Amino acid sequence: MVSIQTEVEIQSDLSLANISRELNAINIPKEILKLAILKLQNELLLSLCGPRYLRSHDRKFKRVGSTNRTLSTKHGKVGFKLTKVRCLDNGSIM
Repeated sequence: MVSIQTEVEIQSDLSLANISRELNAINIPKEILKLAILKLQNELLLSLCGPRYLRSHDRKFKRVGSTNRTLSTKHGKVGFKLTKVRCLDNGSIM
């Protein structure tokens, strides 16, 4: 097994399109793109909602399910599961 670690800095808005564009610019294959998206999603979920199954009265967001998404890139289609997050203040889903 070979393990490679790299760091990519994205200067623009943090959207899936920008992430895909930046990774395509440095020739990252779609498997690594999928892993990058999942890692970014997990970091965002942890910062917004805290650890899974955490029950806290002062939290502002909670996980409310997931949906399958497909991102078309230069290297082909990338499928991943997108976790939904609900704002507990106004009920909106992100």
